[in-house]
Amino acid sequence: PKSIPQSCGRSSRQCDRGQILPARRCGGLAGLNRDEREDLARFILRIKHELGITMIWIEHDLEMVADLADRIHVLDYGRTLADGPPGSVLKDPRVIAAYIGASALTS
Repeated sequence: PKSIPQSCGRSSRQCDRGQILPARRCGGLAGLNRDEREDLARFILRIKHELGITMIWIEHDLEMVADLADRIHVLDYGRTLADGPPGSVLKDPRVIAAYIGASALTS
């Protein structure tokens, strides 16, 4: 298996099938400034393109996830709301209601 160096103070562990599972020790992206977020995005893209491996990423920043992911699986209290390409998932009324608020659907 290929190994990935640690980045942004976060640890990662590798699965048998070459998947990277980021450990959520620091509360996701909430504590990162803009430069750190951009560095993390570049790192994720580098892993994706250079190593060609699948990543499972748990994050609430939908904008960044949409920019980096090929596929999004959205959960709300453990139930699947939507699954598919970012463009269609982020337009799903259930996703909008859960993450932005029901009032966004009527605006």
